[in-house]
Amino acid sequence: MFNKHSDTFYKAQVVVLVSAKSPKDYSCLVLPVTIAEQAAQENLNREYRTPRKKDGGPKKPGPVWIDLDYSRRTSEERLASLGRERELLKPYRDDWDRAFCSQNG
Repeated sequence: MFNKHSDTFYKAQVVVLVSAKSPKDYSCLVLPVTIAEQAAQENLNREYRTPRKKDGGPKKPGPVWIDLDYSRRTSEERLASLGRERELLKPYRDDWDRAFCSQNG
């Protein structure tokens, strides 16, 4: 999903996800590209690579998102996937240095 085209001059080293409830209430995830890619693939597996509930057809693409703090009632399989994605992302919440340290080894 990130750095999909290798023939470009620009190459992302980090991905920043921002959640803004208001100008004073916001949170950021600063992720190394490898962690962002793992989280995105987990999300895509859960949300779009499963058959549609009603007719079994494929789902249409849409935004990739996750709520790190809230869980609504859902199946055990979805909860497991959400848990894996959250565990991958939470250490990077509002920790601007972690992504850069991870990137530089």
